[in-house]
Amino acid sequence: MIQGVLGDAAIRQCAVAMSVLMLEADFKLQSTTCLPSSPYDDARHKLALKKYGKALSSVRELLSHSDPQSVQAALLCGIICIWFEVLIKDHLSALSHLDRCLSIVQMSRFRGRGEIDVDIKEAYVKLDIQAAVHVGAWSPVLLVKKTKSIPYIFDTFEAAEQMFNAEYANLIYLSRRLTSTYRYHQPDGIPLELLANAQLLQEHLEQWNSTFNSSYSCQKAQGDPRMTSQVCLLLIHYHMAVITASTCLYAEEMIYDRFLPNFNYMIRLADKLVSWWHNQPAGSTLGVPVDMGVVQPLYMIATKCRTTSLRQKAIRMLLAMPNNEGVWEGPIVASVAQRAKDIEELGLDVERDGVPEFRRIHAIGFEVAQGTGRVHVEFRRRPNGMDGEWEWWKECLSY
Repeated sequence: MIQGVLGDAAIRQCAVAMSVLMLEADFKLQSTTCLPSSPYDDARHKLALKKYGKALSSVRELLSHSDPQSVQAALLCGIICIWFEVLIKDHLSALSHLDRCLSIVQMSRFRGRGEIDVDIKEAYVKLDIQAAVHVGAWSPVLLVKKTKSIPYIFDTFEAAEQMFNAEYANLIYLSRRLTSTYRYHQPDGIPLELLANAQLLQEHLEQWNSTFNSSYSCQKAQGDPRMTSQVCLLLIHYHMAVITASTCLYAEEMIYDRFLPNFNYMIRLADKLVSWWHNQPAGSTLGVPVDMGVVQPLYMIATKCRTTSLRQKAIRMLLAMPNNEGVWEGPIVASVAQRAKDIEELGLDVERDGVPEFRRIHAIGFEVAQGTGRVHVEFRRRPNGMDGEWEWWKECLSY
């Protein structure tokens, strides 16, 4: 990225626009909330948008060329543009640019443009998975049809992460595109091929975890404290992947009760990770992380784990989350999860009897009304069993 900034005007303009926007965010973070907004805030924001407009013009010029250097420069610009749009809450534009960039990555080898740089491609694999995790209608595009065999040990953390991302992308694609129809609409007619695919992914995840534990033990013995946050985040998503792979074909919500140990481990790791975030210097975590965040795993705990103390802790952690997730902000999803918990537990002695199947919410969809402090939520459940009719309703919540 640094080489690109020094060597290409388009990347430099994108970086300048992003820097101005982040300086504005840093100023707001450090200023006291009781003071009225300064006209300099608007000036910074307008300057960032002006620089961004110039950057987009330069990117369009790059895309008119077909040489490998121009394509890779355009893809680097694409990463910065996506970050910029997420930070200004223009999520539809961010998805649109991501879709275009993923198409370029996919088609580059077929148009004589040469292979994309490995680091750039891996960054887009992560963005692709992030989009799939945070946007319910999105499924991963950069899939590895046949993943490599998992080695006995990972030489580097990056190798372990890359292997996990390949398996995770395939899992999300399976759960979004292939199994959801049978889980929600035809629970008694699941093809054997789908069952086999889900089982194979579970086995791959187990193999990956075994190898990673051995590899990380060696790395930890070498004493690298920088690995702590990365390892926590990766293991949180590993446990989320295990739960997803094991439940993606089950119509019953009570299947999640089997994974209480996984939920417990996820909350401990998330607690450790959030503590690390809060101990970082002010402004050091600004921006949009390319790595997968922790808000979605906490939201899964808060809505799918029915141990009331554990899900309430997840909600509290969401409320206290630093706002660097971009698309999913902790307080928003916390309000949705709290409402779901209240609906399911109303009138029950949860500590003694738990939450019965007929009270459990199967699916939640929500849309944030930006700038209003409100979110529109749709809840769905099956009060008469897995082959019964759906009951659904909409609510508008404040956060």
